Parts: sequence; C-alpha cells; structure tokens
Amino acid sequence: MHPFRQLVKFGRCRKQCKKCWSVFKYDKARFFKIQVKIQLQWHYFKIIISLFIRRIYFFNLFFNFLLISILLPTYSTYVKFLIKKVQKKISQQQQLKRAFQKIRIEFLVNKQINLYQIVRKLYIFNQFCYIFLCV
Repeated sequence: MHPFRQLVKFGRCRKQCKKCWSVFKYDKARFFKIQVKIQLQWHYFKIIISLFIRRIYFFNLFFNFLLISILLPTYSTYVKFLIKKVQKKISQQQQLKRAFQKIRIEFLVNKQINLYQIVRKLYIFNQFCYIFLCV
C-alpha cells in the first residue's frame, strides 16, 4: 500500500506525487461506480415498489368491482331472506302468544275443565313451540 494513500483527500496529496493521484482517481472512479450502482438499485427498488402498489391498486379495483357486482346483490338478497325469516318467526311467536292467551281465557272462563284437557292443551302448545322455534 502506498504510504500517502491515506493522505489523499479531494485529489490532493502532501507530496503531490503521481502515484497518489492515480490511486485517488481510481478510488474516485470506484466510489462513483458504487454510488451509481446504489442509485440504480434504489431506482429499481422504487420501480418495483410502484409496480407492486399499482398491482395492489388494480387488485383493489377488481375486488371492489367483484364486491359491487356479485357479492353485494347476493348479500342483500341474503339479508332480505333473513329479514323475512325473522318476520315469520315474529308472526309465529305472536300466533303462539294468542294461542296461549286463548288457553288462559278458556281456563279462566271455564273453571270446571278437567286436568286432562289442560295438560293436553299445554302439551299441544309445547309441540307448537318446539316446531316453530326449530324451523
């Protein structure tokens, strides 16, 4: 290694010999090559990132299109179906309440109903509950 190589700064050597200058020029060229390489790598990295972002963006557009065109209508029909089912259950429960009220009214009006009829009506009511709540 040349003794004055460490003294080379910005092309100046204390001895100002040609050997130091050539070493400096070589180092400068190597430094610029490395710098250009790093800049190119950064440029390629930015290009890859931008392509990746564009792919994500287009995938997002495609997914939104898919969501709007296919999934939302099916989801809305499913929600409508659920609403109808819930309304049906509510109406069934109201019918069951009415039936229960009729049983109570019958029981209150006709006090001489024997125990067998009450048990039978409650059993029928229980079967109604079981059928409608399971469906």
